Amino acid sequence: MREVKLDSAEMAQRSSPPFRERFGAVPVLTLSAFLITAKLSCLERSYPTLLLLLWRNPVALSHQWWRLLSPLLVQPDPWPQALSVFFLFLVVGILSERLWTKAAWLSLYLAGGLAGEIAGYMWQPYDAGMSVAGAGLLGGLAAWMISRVPACQAKFGGGLILFGVLVLALRSDIHGPSIFVGGLIGALMIRFGGHSFIKIR
Repeated sequence: MREVKLDSAEMAQRSSPPFRERFGAVPVLTLSAFLITAKLSCLERSYPTLLLLLWRNPVALSHQWWRLLSPLLVQPDPWPQALSVFFLFLVVGILSERLWTKAAWLSLYLAGGLAGEIAGYMWQPYDAGMSVAGAGLLGGLAAWMISRVPACQAKFGGGLILFGVLVLALRSDIHGPSIFVGGLIGALMIRFGGHSFIKIR
């Protein structure tokens, strides 16, 4: 009887596909960015000076260069809005990590974030948030939908996202430049990057 049980367990183990085959690789970059930002967002509620060290500060930028990217590390919005940003970032980040290599994902995240922060220093100083980095990833997804997905609905959706850049820019919304830069970099990586940046061809 014991041998039968062992054989059955072995057969069940062999018949069940590995975790990666069932769910895909663990989205390490997306989860890391989310966990770091969520942790610092919780801490800044208790230690408000942390936000002052990280957010956009035009006066301090000249001698504190890290403030070009440090606002990505904290989400100071009220919790309902912050949780919405985190959820949307996880969705876009995980989808992006399935399509792009780690180098490509980081390029979209950092370039989109940098573009949004530069716009933020002009349009929305003294604020912070990771949503502009997520907007960079969204721009990359839009470029992918237009270039790589044959369905007309996908191409229309990608075009609609990129059209939103104009609408957001007219409203001085810092997410517009982030989406634009992400879309531009995504299109260039698709056109010239090959296997260096693309997971799914």
